[in-house]
Amino acid sequence: MLLTRSKQLASFVLLSLAVFTSPTFGEDIGCFVREVALRHPIAPTTFKTCYEIVKRLVHHDKAEAAMIFSRKPGAGFRVPENWVSGNCVFTIDMDSDTDEETLSFRELAVDAAAVMARCVMNPPHLGGTLLVGRRKSMNVTVFGYPKHGGRGPLSGFGDGGTGPANATTG
Repeated sequence: MLLTRSKQLASFVLLSLAVFTSPTFGEDIGCFVREVALRHPIAPTTFKTCYEIVKRLVHHDKAEAAMIFSRKPGAGFRVPENWVSGNCVFTIDMDSDTDEETLSFRELAVDAAAVMARCVMNPPHLGGTLLVGRRKSMNVTVFGYPKHGGRGPLSGFGDGGTGPANATTG
């Protein structure tokens, strides 16, 4: 148990260092504001809830492998994709059907953690979005959704949050 806690703490510290030294941390991260929450089904979430998704990405067996992310058939990883933990949602998508970016799950985790550090840890805790990759054509979005009955936050979107199961190295 103690060893597991130590590994978790070490993972968190390394990821935190990566976030705060990441080139994306100082870039334009767009945080959602209350006015957006009035028009769209988003709600406050917590860093702890969202961090579960980051841990899945960091500990994926292909976390370090550079992959081509695209909507195109045959891409190393097809988007759009989403992951859900509690009331936190992490989505990735391209600006257009022809765009592609090459990065790893670890890089996505750092980008998501940067959005979380700026837009989930600070009020109104709704999340935000960031363009990533060399061409800045991939959207990384983290947001909370209201917990209530009925359809989930991403009904009809992607595969419902199975995560990086469709990943292949390219």
